[in-house]
Amino acid sequence: MGAKVYDDIGSTEAANGGYECVAQKGTHLIESMFYAECLDMDTLKPVPEGEVGELVLSNLTCESMPLIRYRIKDLVRFNKQTANVAEHSCALTAAFWDDPMICFSLQG
Repeated sequence: MGAKVYDDIGSTEAANGGYECVAQKGTHLIESMFYAECLDMDTLKPVPEGEVGELVLSNLTCESMPLIRYRIKDLVRFNKQTANVAEHSCALTAAFWDDPMICFSLQG
């Protein structure tokens, strides 16, 4: 079929928090909607940039169910140098997604 596939991140509770751009060098966080942290799973302290940690999101725009420091349980790596899109200062790469994604294939 030849279609390019792009990644996005999110959860049912927190909505989509980021997307992959055409460069496909990481998933860009939507920083106008979320405050994202990459934390050590045991101490809940920030890990250095480039190190693997748990993705923790605070939703900045949802009035009906605001989430503060919501533990997504996905392990990610923040990388500010791969975020070459003007409106985003941080990209992340997945180390491990906690919930598997189900993919459907249409065969005709």
